[in-house]
Formats: sequence, structure tokens, C-alpha cells
Amino acid sequence: MRLMEVMRLRVQDLDFAYRQVVIRVGKGNKDGVVPLPSRLESPLESQIAMTLQIHATDLELGFGRVHLPHALARK
Repeated sequence: MRLMEVMRLRVQDLDFAYRQVVIRVGKGNKDGVVPLPSRLESPLESQIAMTLQIHATDLELGFGRVHLPHALARK
């Protein structure tokens, strides 16, 4: 994987069931799939769980939302 491909990864790009990572708009504006190393599964799952917990706390405190006043109008 290239550095920018890693920087653009999202949680939904990780497929733990099939142990693969989906790379969107990679080299040549093409999507690709690479294997997810088994040694990274546990740390990634832990990181995702911790991040979800922090996000839930932020929402309870009134943070964690983004105001997009004109985004709906553009759609």
C-alpha cells in the first residue's frame, strides 16, 4: 500500500470477515483489495472500539457533531 492510500482509509474499508483492506481510488484511480495481516486485526479492532467509546462520550457531552448548513441544499 502507498502512504496516501493508508491515509485515506476509513473504518468501512476494513473487512475483518474476509481479512482484506479495500483501497479506494488507488494508483490509476482504481480500487483495489489487499490482504489484512492477521497480526493487525486485534490492534485495529481495539482502536476502533476505543474510538467509538470516545465518540459516544463526546456525543453525550454535546460534541462530536458537524454543522453543515448548506450541505443538504447542494444535494
